[in-house]
Amino acid sequence: MTKEIIVDLVTSGMNIADVKNIISEVFESYFIHEGKIYIRYKGIPKEFDTELEKKDYIDSLSIQDRLDFFRKQIISVEKEYIFIYPIWGMVTLPKSNNILLFDCHLYSPEAEKMLGEDVNFDETFDTSHIEKKSEEIDSSNLKDKFRSRCNAKVIVTATSLKSASKIAEAKFLNLLNSLNFYYAHEYHEFFWDGQFRGKEIDEENGSFGTLFGSRDDKQFRRNISRSNPKFLSDKKYDNIKKVSQVIQELEKRELYFEANTILGVFDIISKAQWQNEESKLLNYWIAIESLANISKKDAESKFIFVKETISNMYFLWEQYRPISNLFRVTDIYSQSFYEQDDTINIPVDFLQSVGIYNARSEDSVVSLKHFYNRMEELKEYTTKESFLDEIEDTVTFYKDNEEALKQLREKRSEVKLTVDYIYKCRNQIVHNGYVDKNLVPYLVNFAEAYAGSLMNRIIEVYSNGQYNLQYYFIKEMYEGNLLEKLLSGKSPYKINIED
Repeated sequence: MTKEIIVDLVTSGMNIADVKNIISEVFESYFIHEGKIYIRYKGIPKEFDTELEKKDYIDSLSIQDRLDFFRKQIISVEKEYIFIYPIWGMVTLPKSNNILLFDCHLYSPEAEKMLGEDVNFDETFDTSHIEKKSEEIDSSNLKDKFRSRCNAKVIVTATSLKSASKIAEAKFLNLLNSLNFYYAHEYHEFFWDGQFRGKEIDEENGSFGTLFGSRDDKQFRRNISRSNPKFLSDKKYDNIKKVSQVIQELEKRELYFEANTILGVFDIISKAQWQNEESKLLNYWIAIESLANISKKDAESKFIFVKETISNMYFLWEQYRPISNLFRVTDIYSQSFYEQDDTINIPVDFLQSVGIYNARSEDSVVSLKHFYNRMEELKEYTTKESFLDEIEDTVTFYKDNEEALKQLREKRSEVKLTVDYIYKCRNQIVHNGYVDKNLVPYLVNFAEAYAGSLMNRIIEVYSNGQYNLQYYFIKEMYEGNLLEKLLSGKSPYKINIED
């Protein structure tokens, strides 16, 4: 069996395990134990009934006979399969026919049945009979805690169940990785416990699936995720849909390397957040370099691209940081635990007008322009010295180009220095196996932020219909240089706070 034939079979849709099984079956024979014949070869015609007849047939087979059997076995007959996976930690609307992400249809198993009412498998993946035995679990409200509130249905076409399983699982994990990339945190995870249900479409008795999920050291976090699932809001859906559409468009344009890089980085980052600090640092840097590979000019080194591009991104973003910080401080001072503070008296209509209340919802997007236009008005509503200093510093930043340029340059230098430290620390771990334990957690936070920032920027560029990342980042570098030139010029330049 040549490597080329194996590659052709796998690329045509066959699973590598299926190829191995077919090859094994072609050259199988029989064995005799204590006088009894055990037949292993599967290509015996039906007219041979007795074990002795089958043995004689196998003995008579030529190489050509076996190759003919092989040809019959590799004829690809594609079938459709449906797979159901639970998304623990997520809840969706009762009827959700239009929620399709990464070819996964999301639905509520309490409201809809995708495998039909006559299928024995429970689509809610109820684990209460297992979980209620654990002493760490509150036995109340088991139905909600241990029944899936959101499932993913995946329909695939493949030449075998093994191939179908691999394809469906890959699609589902792409969805899961993107959900965890954007919305997971220290005490919330969207996860799969290994359970699935499935059915061969157009086959009455073709159902299959698992009986139990897995338990491991992640159980505490996962129990919390089960008990407090996050709602699949319109904003969450739109964000993941954007990524899904970007991948589909890249594949249509045959930009497979770019598409696979993005999916690979989702996988790396979504898993890294629960690893130890050294592994986090290594994996965040791998993610950054992977994204640099699809973004840099051919002759440019990855390290130089990362250092210059990310520092320039933060240079540009720094122009909005003071107003964002003041907005955040204003939000804090307007909350209930400051009601008794006589030094702060911000009117409700002001807070409503500038979007403070709207910003408190999880998926809100609020323009800072209204707040920017009225920020000096805050001086009338407080006598708290620290708050007044914050207001004054923000106003000065946007009125004094020299001060603004100073802060932007400091941010760029800070990012470049941090990238240097991350890279040196990464090299220490890889080459020496030792690194300053106190330094790593600090650098991990920045490495995670830089990886996420670069990923989000690339997704945004692609979603805007621009598919030449090299050109885009050259243009963005020009924008940074232009902003620096405008702020350092003799004529006053007003930083524009866009909607």
